Amino acid sequence: MSAIELPSLAIPDAQKSAFTEADVHSKLFEPDMVTLGYPARTSGQAEGDYFLEQHRLAVWRLKSQKARGFYDGLYLIGNAPVVLCELKRYDALDSQQALDSAIAQLQGYARSEDFEEPPPFLLLYSGKPSSTCFFRRAGMAKPAEYEPLPDIWSWERVRAFQLRGEFAQEIVGPDRLRAILLHHLDAIENDLRSQVVQAIRIVKEESGLVGEFGKWLNARPIAKQRMRELYERKVAEVGRDNERQVAAEMVTQAALNYLNKVFFLNLCEDRHLPGFYRIMREFLPRSRSETSPTTAAVFLALLRRRIYDAAGDWPAEDENAYRALRQELAPEIQAHVIEQNAWRDLIRVAFDLAAEHFPLVYREDAFDYFRPSKDVLAELIYDLSTKSFSGLTNRHVGDIYQSMLSARRRQQARLGAFYTPHGDVTYMVSKLNLESGSRVLDPCMGSGHFLDGIYERLIELYAEQGLKPKDVYRQIVEHQVYGGDIDSFALSLAAIRVFLLSDEQIETKPKLFVHDMLLHSPERPQREFFSEAESVVADPQVDDIAEIDEVEFDAVVGNPPYGARKPEYKKRVYARLYGQRAADRNAGSIGTGDGDSYAMFFANGVERLRECGRLSLITNDSFRTLTTHSALRQYILDRCKIVEILLTDTKHFEGVSFQFAGMAITTLEKCSDAEARAANVMRLVDYI
Repeated sequence: MSAIELPSLAIPDAQKSAFTEADVHSKLFEPDMVTLGYPARTSGQAEGDYFLEQHRLAVWRLKSQKARGFYDGLYLIGNAPVVLCELKRYDALDSQQALDSAIAQLQGYARSEDFEEPPPFLLLYSGKPSSTCFFRRAGMAKPAEYEPLPDIWSWERVRAFQLRGEFAQEIVGPDRLRAILLHHLDAIENDLRSQVVQAIRIVKEESGLVGEFGKWLNARPIAKQRMRELYERKVAEVGRDNERQVAAEMVTQAALNYLNKVFFLNLCEDRHLPGFYRIMREFLPRSRSETSPTTAAVFLALLRRRIYDAAGDWPAEDENAYRALRQELAPEIQAHVIEQNAWRDLIRVAFDLAAEHFPLVYREDAFDYFRPSKDVLAELIYDLSTKSFSGLTNRHVGDIYQSMLSARRRQQARLGAFYTPHGDVTYMVSKLNLESGSRVLDPCMGSGHFLDGIYERLIELYAEQGLKPKDVYRQIVEHQVYGGDIDSFALSLAAIRVFLLSDEQIETKPKLFVHDMLLHSPERPQREFFSEAESVVADPQVDDIAEIDEVEFDAVVGNPPYGARKPEYKKRVYARLYGQRAADRNAGSIGTGDGDSYAMFFANGVERLRECGRLSLITNDSFRTLTTHSALRQYILDRCKIVEILLTDTKHFEGVSFQFAGMAITTLEKCSDAEARAANVMRLVDYI
């Protein structure tokens, strides 16, 4: 029994032996439960926490919609059954046969058609410690299985319990979620720091002892080479080989990468998405489980992961064969029991399975080599699995990115990342003159604020034609809304945001790219502009020409980074593309200037427009007056009509200050007709 001193223990055995079942109920059971904090019996309360005996059973969530009277009572939370009770006379369970029979009876009640879901806890009570049994449901699998517990749990502990695999009841808002994620971000960063230090030591070939992660990396030449390439890129971004600064960048990026993937996995499970195996909410908290089709799929995905780790590769042509094999072998695997305690391996399995539906979110890179320890991972999974995200809108999910980067100012400053208020997004999209079939690009999408606004506007235009969102979601996402960003974490959250735009949970392939949008455009056919030295640290996935570079868009809209630090190896490349020096112009530069990233986005955005297409960017307003931007001003006048310049300040941008400069929302229309440009009348909104 419980460590709490229960009243029933103070009554002599001789006296209790003469008790009827009703006496056990009133003289032993009720005082014990009240001592454990359980609500006292009431007969008229209709809501809340209470207990009802057999003649007044709650019918809320009982399929039969009537009192059956087969068992002695329920404890409830909000009318949902929590503890199912069966009481016996004091000496009724003395034999093992009688005890086994009573346990089978109680568990049979729990699995009966009376309950929509079997209660999480069962209590078989006689007042005798040796034959009083308390059971906890082992998971959400059906038929329900129960495991015995040594004590009757207190009511406080029952209320706080989250059944493994059950969808959580605590609905979190954006502020609460932000606090939760930042807490775990800190924990993951602290946990990964030693792994990052070991990785840097190994790729720099420094002598000294390394831990388990270092040994793992040394044993895998392909992983070691990818880690070296990652380190060299980070050094290039920082601008110098400052090991401490580069390590800090890598630690934060690795932690954000892992946290985002785990959070989205929980989000998908929380929303009952098809194709997700509820690994986070059911598999991981258990040490062993009987197999099921789900378990078989997880096991085969684990097998895939083992093969990948051993071979160092998984050719694309093998993927279909693997999926066919998974379906073929699943029934046989169900006949066995699989160990479920390899937390980190199972998380990687979950990522692999999720990648089949969301490859943009679960694309694997060198950051995925860094893995939190079991304790940190267990705390993260348990915490998230006890939360419901049903109260979050798409905008809330996107704002997570801003919150994370705001908490990591160095990362935010490096990316030049400051995010656009929703009102600005709506206004700028309204200036694009979109039609229902327009193709629109955000070249610096961040977590997808503008993608959301573009989608909403296209939905409105299709609605005017009598089409519903579910009819056009795939068309818009796969063919009309494009996004690019240099940050892979931004891509993950933008992909999540785009997915959440549909209530139908349609599988799509969004046109989103981890890509340096400044290197290419339809007007700049692919050419070798990296020197041999620059090519060593260039990332082909980010820097090579991509599908997005071959499209002429009806509109380009966005909030380009301000003063973002350029990777060292790209400084000369940007100069050859946009620089104003004679040598740059001789190398093919358009001469608009490479001193500020937003100036390059202006020029590149115009290059990506079709004739009469529109561009709307929110930027620093210094391009209007500074002499360093005179070439950009001339470029705009030579190629565009200025539709509108709206001037404002930085107050509604958290963490932004340009000292003496303000903000400008500039809307341009591409126009090759010089006479039309000369006759154009622009609109200037002097200050908002």
